[in-house]
Amino acid sequence: KQEEVAEHRLSRRVCHGLGSEDACSLVELNSANLLANVETRYSGADPGGIYTWIGPILLALNPYEALEIYGPEVAAVHRVKKAMAQSRPHPYAVAGHAVRQLRRTGQSQGILISGESGAGKTETAKHVMRYLASGSTAVEERVLGTNPILEAFGNAKTLRNDNSSRFGKLVRLTFDDAGVSQASLSTFLLARSRVTAVPDGERNYHAFYMLANGLPAADPLREKLFLFPGTDFECLKTKVEHDGQLYLSDEQMLEDVRSGFRALGVSAEAEQAIFEVVAGVLWIGNIRFSDSEAGCTLDGVTSEQA
Repeated sequence: KQEEVAEHRLSRRVCHGLGSEDACSLVELNSANLLANVETRYSGADPGGIYTWIGPILLALNPYEALEIYGPEVAAVHRVKKAMAQSRPHPYAVAGHAVRQLRRTGQSQGILISGESGAGKTETAKHVMRYLASGSTAVEERVLGTNPILEAFGNAKTLRNDNSSRFGKLVRLTFDDAGVSQASLSTFLLARSRVTAVPDGERNYHAFYMLANGLPAADPLREKLFLFPGTDFECLKTKVEHDGQLYLSDEQMLEDVRSGFRALGVSAEAEQAIFEVVAGVLWIGNIRFSDSEAGCTLDGVTSEQA
């Protein structure tokens, strides 16, 4: 009997023609058939068709919309599977396999999420982390609380992706008999050049906009950081404006970041200090220098004032 959750089948179906859940089961596997199989699944009525197995590898296509194929009920069914081969293609199936292998062998497991910009790496990582951390309430809240913070300070709108990660990250989760007991996160390869040079049609890092535009008018932090409505910041300007479509509004981004800070135990004083640094970078970007006989001087500032 096939298991049904939220009207979506979760047991793997064997098929040797186009639309197969595992491309390795195709009668002839080559580049053309692989692409045709993925297209058939993606364009079908099944929302789970965005995922396809290629042996033990999960291939995902970004649907660019929210789908009702995740959540606690779906995760619960994947937890009772005894092998990845029994599951339909889904990030939960990969995460569940990693946990089973960890408990069976006692050896560390790794999940590599890769792809080009806009492929859906950030969202896939969120689903995997939610699955792995669920059941460990305190740790889950902290692990998931890092997501909005990392996105605010490390993601930006690009021509291909409204929430493109401009850095890499490594998440380490430590398990005990009860579930996740510890978590750590390392980041690397942040594209720092974007802070001072934003490509045309794109945006700088979300954090700058959430602070410049997202602070409520009555928030006392506005006056402390001199972030008044209508202030122009040079490091946010481009010759060609972006299309106006945003992953989240600046106000919502700020609210999510503050919630993430609270989940991680960041104090109000530490939060303000972080925002002061962000505002400082915005204002430093407005400083302009000129060459003069006396050397390099600030525009609009006399030597006595300097």
